[in-house]
Amino acid sequence: MPSPELRACLQFEGVRARGLLEHGRLFRERVPGRIGRGVWLFARGGLAALAALERSDWDVYGARPRPSRARLAFEALRT
Repeated sequence: MPSPELRACLQFEGVRARGLLEHGRLFRERVPGRIGRGVWLFARGGLAALAALERSDWDVYGARPRPSRARLAFEALRT
């Protein structure tokens, strides 16, 4: 189980990463075609991974938090 300090650090970095990944949406809007879509899909995969970390309450020791295949497929189809 992670210490409160590690949990706080992971949460802080997760918020920071979410902000960066959300910019993938802006990139998608500004860059048409396959490149924009590819960047947005990559960003959405990162956002799904962050959601899995949040669901595990930032516990990276108990099990590997990762999005399910169904969640990733759903995210890919939502573009």
